[in-house]
Amino acid sequence: MIRAILLAALLALQSGPATADGERRPLSTTVLNRLTLADLTPCDGSESAPFFELPAEATALRAERQVRRHGRRLRVGRAVFRNRVMDAELGLGESHGYIGRYAGVPIVLLASTVMEGWGFTLVDPASGRFIETAGVPVLGPDGHTFVGAPRNEDYHDAAIEISEWRGGRFVDHRVEIAACGLAWDGPDRITFRSGFAGGAPGALERRDGVWGQVGSSGAP
Repeated sequence: MIRAILLAALLALQSGPATADGERRPLSTTVLNRLTLADLTPCDGSESAPFFELPAEATALRAERQVRRHGRRLRVGRAVFRNRVMDAELGLGESHGYIGRYAGVPIVLLASTVMEGWGFTLVDPASGRFIETAGVPVLGPDGHTFVGAPRNEDYHDAAIEISEWRGGRFVDHRVEIAACGLAWDGPDRITFRSGFAGGAPGALERRDGVWGQVGSSGAP
């Protein structure tokens, strides 16, 4: 009974804390495919990223062929994720819940809670490969690059996360920077403002497959 209660609590943690006014935005396949980088990185001075209410997994899975829940196991194509308790006394464990899939690409998004942290997992059902991210990943215009920008009160944990999906594999790039107002400027360039309140302009560019920070003019 204790294990069952703890697992339910871990799944509830996936939605994260509410905003200051108690609001949680719904997150589903439909909402996921409408999100933009600007939606997730407002220059409002907030030290917390927008939070989301996750969909009821049983309802979301009705439209899925490749994702199935079997008790504590969630099978996503070739990948299998298990909900488990690591320390019942401290309420620590691991859980994974289905959110939805991206339009136009065969990639599934999970909400994942591991120990005291929570985030997201991109999964390729065909290959079984996956990658974890701290922020909600938004699909870019090239159809294989996902970008998220987690933030909290500790600037050292703020970053721009880039996950590229190629040939059934994920490759991650992480740029440690506090930024807001992210926007795509073509398939290989992301513009932003420094800080969380809209400071100096900057940009990231992909050159020869490597992402790096450049000035707003494009100079390294």
